[in-house]
Amino acid sequence: MSAFGEEGVRKCIDILRSEFEMAMRLMGCQSIKDIRRRGAKAVITTDLNRHMAPVPMDYLQMATYQPKTTQAQLNRFTRGGGNGDGNEGEGESKSSSSSSSSKSSSSSPRQPSTDPASTFVSLLWVMVVSTLKSFFSLDGRTMLHRSALFMVAFLVIHLLGNLTAFAGKDVFNMYGHKLRSNIAVVFVEYYLLAASVAHAGMGLYYSFGKRNFIKKKPLVNGKLLLSSILVTVFVVLHVLAFRFGPKVSPVTGKPYLAPLVDGSGVNGSEGNGTRGDAPVMITDLYAMALDTFKQAPVVAFYTVSVAAVGVHLYYGWSKTVLKMDVAKEMKPAFTAMGQFLVWPLCLGFTSLPIYFYWLAHGGGGAGKVDGAAGEL
Repeated sequence: MSAFGEEGVRKCIDILRSEFEMAMRLMGCQSIKDIRRRGAKAVITTDLNRHMAPVPMDYLQMATYQPKTTQAQLNRFTRGGGNGDGNEGEGESKSSSSSSSSKSSSSSPRQPSTDPASTFVSLLWVMVVSTLKSFFSLDGRTMLHRSALFMVAFLVIHLLGNLTAFAGKDVFNMYGHKLRSNIAVVFVEYYLLAASVAHAGMGLYYSFGKRNFIKKKPLVNGKLLLSSILVTVFVVLHVLAFRFGPKVSPVTGKPYLAPLVDGSGVNGSEGNGTRGDAPVMITDLYAMALDTFKQAPVVAFYTVSVAAVGVHLYYGWSKTVLKMDVAKEMKPAFTAMGQFLVWPLCLGFTSLPIYFYWLAHGGGGAGKVDGAAGEL
């Protein structure tokens, strides 16, 4: 401005005006009034840390104004395999070939192993650590990330328990009885509810921030939002059916009760095997599942809902891996491993309603099942 006088000042103001107009276009504001009305929401700063440009190397300073070998390089050389006796000055007297080879060997990072077994163990460890940290955080994306990992871990454990249905009625009912009678499960249920609410709330918040992007191609850009809607409806109906469902069968009018059977095949005990002369009765979860999945539309709804869960897990997993505190080289392997494991998880959940539907309609040639009685 001092070199060109008034003309330079005008040019400077024109540049500032053009930059300000471009910023307003990117913010979607047509006037100063729009900026004041939208306030801080007009500027999205959540992803600025991902778009920071690296500072170029100042070769003039490093190669001319300072010695070629800096103290930091010497320290790294000592930690990487030097003798550590404080004679760093000997590095300058060595030949350039030996010095360069030593630096390359000490500074080159160790590549993490990416074979399936070690990747699975590393992924399992990261999930355990993230779950133990709890999902509570002041950062919304961290809360979204940790709650997602906790719910994935819950799904895996829940599936392993549900698969006991293939071992028979007594084993499945015992599994359900252990869950209902364990006070620690109540804490897990409340924690799971809080994690689900936090995950859904943060997901809706960030989806609202990208609403214009989602509107352009809803089926492509809004896969997570659309699948989450169906998943939410499914989870609510599933909990109402099996956690707070009816105590009496709507099919036969019989109560959902079955005798407690221990591992030896006899009635469970209160003192000496029975409660007086009557066996100990527990909730007949097996009969409840038979009545629920007796109808084909219910099985179809569960199958479609599990598919929506799979879509949400598959595309959401890649975003979850980005927040994992692991080496950058491991993230592609973690993403591939997690997306691969979505398939057996979904197949396991889908197999259960199909299996109970098959049993309820005379599967195995044993005739139709009396659902409430739980007997063939």
